[in-house]
Parts: sequence; structure tokens; C-alpha cells
Amino acid sequence: MNKRLPQIIIILFCLTLFIHLYAIASQMPAIRVITKLLLLPLLIIYLLTSTPNTTAIKKMALLALFFSWLGDVALTQNETNFFLFGMLAFNMTHIQNGKILLRVHPFRLLGATWIGLGLALGTISLVYYFLQSSLGTFLIPVLIYMVVISAVWVLSFNLTNQPRYKATAINFFVPGMFLFVLSDTLLALNKFLFHYPLRWDIWVMVTYALAQWFLTEGYIRVVNGAGEESNP
Repeated sequence: MNKRLPQIIIILFCLTLFIHLYAIASQMPAIRVITKLLLLPLLIIYLLTSTPNTTAIKKMALLALFFSWLGDVALTQNETNFFLFGMLAFNMTHIQNGKILLRVHPFRLLGATWIGLGLALGTISLVYYFLQSSLGTFLIPVLIYMVVISAVWVLSFNLTNQPRYKATAINFFVPGMFLFVLSDTLLALNKFLFHYPLRWDIWVMVTYALAQWFLTEGYIRVVNGAGEESNP
């Protein structure tokens, strides 16, 4: 396999993101949808070309990215049912991410895990405080989603207690999950409270794309460093 191919793919990812952000700012809906739906497939290809071995973790990572792509597809539509389906798809993404993090290192309530738990509880409380009166029938689905994504954020802190993957957790999984939480918080505030789509959508997509890139880099490092997980 061409060793430069992953570099080419990530350049294409950055270019696609730039065009997508330009399409948002210039109000070009068709290009905006097309470029958004290209982002996750490019990261899937990036993951595949960067990890020669096949592992259980790699399969879970591919599922996580695939469910995110399904969520992106759903959120290109404005109907309520599509929004709920998008949340379900992203819940599946976070469940896969949680399984990956727990497979690499079991949950231990010590060290940095306490920091993650405090940040997660604070974030949930703050977002709920601002949104509770605006969510209406979305209250329960949004709360479930907030709990799931926050739990995975805590698990990314938990991974820092594992010496082998401490650097990977600090450099990729913790910032990746933080950006995912930030992106979804901005999305929720925009949809349910502020209603400034153009101004906020750019930041939603910047943080989301960076989150997915950070997590994919984390997957790659775990897969390439986890030979014991290889299937026969």
C-alpha cells in the first residue's frame, strides 16, 4: 500500500471541510450537503489505509465512523424524525467509542477519571439549565444523548490511567471527545435556543470535523499498537 495515501486522504479531508465551511458562509446548500457527506467516508478511508492489521477495535472504530455518517445523513434533513434518527445514530457512535475505550482499559474511578467525571457532570448541568425550558418533547432524547456522550468523555479521561495509551488519550481521545461535546452543545443551543443557523453552523462543523479527526487518529494509534487484538 502506498505509504503516502493516508496523507493524501487527510489533505482531501481538510480541503473538503474548507469547501463545506465556505458553502455554509456563502449559502450554497447543495455543495454544503455533498461536502458534509464526504467527510466521514474520507476518514473511514484514512483509517483503513493507516491500519494494515485487522482487529476487533478497528471494526468498532469503523462502525463508529459509519454511524456518524448515518447521523450526518439524517441531520441534512429538517424534519423532527430525522433529527431523532440522527441522535440515535450518534448514540451508536458513542457506544462504539465507549466499547473501544473500555476494551483498551477497564473503568477505574481514580486519577484523571475524577476530572472527567466532574467536567461531564458540570457540562450536563449547565446545558440542561439553559435548555430545559426549550426542549419540549425532545427533553428525554436529548438528556439520554447527553448522558451517553458525557460517559464516553469520562472514559477518555479514564484511558489516561493506562501507561501504554496515556499519550494517545491525552493527545487524541480527550480533545476529540471534548470537541464532540462542544460541537453537540453548540448544535443544541442553536437549534433549541438561539436559532442563528449561519453564525453557529460554521463553529458546529469546525468542532465536529476536528473531533472526528482526533478520534480517528486515536483509533489508528490504538489499532497499530494492539497486535494482541488481531484476529487469526
